[in-house]
Amino acid sequence: MADRENLPTKVSWDVAVPADHHGSLVARGLLALQENKKWNLIRNNQDGLYRQARMKFRRFVRGYTAHWSEKENPDMFSTFTIFQQLANEDYGRAYYPLSILYRIGRNIEDSQSHAQHFEYMGVKWSLANQTNQDVALWCDLGSMYTHGRGVEQDDKKAAFWFRKAVEQGDPEAQCSLGLMYQKGLGVEHAEQDDVQAVYWYRKAAEQGDPEAQCSLGLMYKEGRGVEQDYVQAVYWFRKAAEQGDEVGQGHLGWCYRFGLGVAKNDLQAAFWRHKSYRRGAEKGDSWSQRSLGRAYQTGYGVQQDDSQAVYWFRKAAEQGVAQFDLGLMYQKGRGVEQDDVQAVYWYRKAAEQGDPSAQFRLGFMYREGRGVERDDVKAVYWYRNAAEQNYGWTQLKLGLMYQKGRGVAQDDVQAVHWFRKAAERPNGWSAKFKLGLMYERGRGVEQEGLLQSEWVILGHFRSLGACK
Repeated sequence: MADRENLPTKVSWDVAVPADHHGSLVARGLLALQENKKWNLIRNNQDGLYRQARMKFRRFVRGYTAHWSEKENPDMFSTFTIFQQLANEDYGRAYYPLSILYRIGRNIEDSQSHAQHFEYMGVKWSLANQTNQDVALWCDLGSMYTHGRGVEQDDKKAAFWFRKAVEQGDPEAQCSLGLMYQKGLGVEHAEQDDVQAVYWYRKAAEQGDPEAQCSLGLMYKEGRGVEQDYVQAVYWFRKAAEQGDEVGQGHLGWCYRFGLGVAKNDLQAAFWRHKSYRRGAEKGDSWSQRSLGRAYQTGYGVQQDDSQAVYWFRKAAEQGVAQFDLGLMYQKGRGVEQDDVQAVYWYRKAAEQGDPSAQFRLGFMYREGRGVERDDVKAVYWYRNAAEQNYGWTQLKLGLMYQKGRGVAQDDVQAVHWFRKAAERPNGWSAKFKLGLMYERGRGVEQEGLLQSEWVILGHFRSLGACK
């Protein structure tokens, strides 16, 4: 009884138990209460941190296309830090999202090995706890099976786990299940079903999920699963855009630009598209970085700024995009000191990826000997690569190389072939003029029926400057 009277009214973490009472029932009870209280407080804190981090995580990551770094994305770095802290405390729900952040993170030592480790831990923990009533866990399992992350890719199993989560009304799962219906993956009869897709997108959108709002807007815009309705499309795009969803912002800007479901407004179009570009660019999306660079280059929606254009072009170029744009800035000395060697460097990067604009420019640099030693053979090589992709201006240049025998054996027939290719394109007036001269002089063409050719007429107008 004396022991009971001496029980504290409130158990604190640091309650002291006298050494001579450690073996008593009351002492063991006190210690058990302390540990239980401590564990509950820790667990509640962990759950709160996890929910906070997961919300930011999901809005940042869309299809694993985003990238982040500590310097450029401090908010995502704090999210990463929370997941890492939770993982270090063996909080299993943090393993899988942490693996994704390692996978898409930049400048993290051994990022891919860490990604694989936490992916393995995430799969192991999720499968071991799959019977828990935990919609986030089920969504993660759906994602694992969708993308084949740590498990064999299986759309049916992905749909199974998303469906378990939607039964609890989870908007993330509703949006994911809508996408599976839209694509016809893992659902009944493996058939695409836009009506069901709209149904699940709407469920999630009405709960405020920005990704679902954007997807529902697209269904209205394209008339898929619902009657086409641009007003409704704008409504849902705006809902997503106002939550900072860059895809929704881009679509809303597009609607303003072309007057779809809303009065045409170039200022609003520029405003929303710029917000979309910037948010995507700051998340590390290379195409958004290129678009933002071009906005600064032209002054579209922002004050024109070549230095900012170069900054974003470089970000994209380092990911294999906008290398041509960066090369052009170096060639023209816009936003950077003029440097033909750097221009050639970036043109080559893009040209080797098949960019016809870069192939044309690289051919020009070889022909003129700018940034490289002059080499007509290499000029022809790059011109041909671009010309075979129907890059019209290069077709004219390649024709001239054949006509003059520069870097290739002189060949009027080949010259006419490439002049004709270029002339058949819109605004191919220079090529038409050159082709007209070849007909007029009978070079590389048959003489019969010559006077009936439109190219002869075009050739005769050369002195009047009609063909430019």
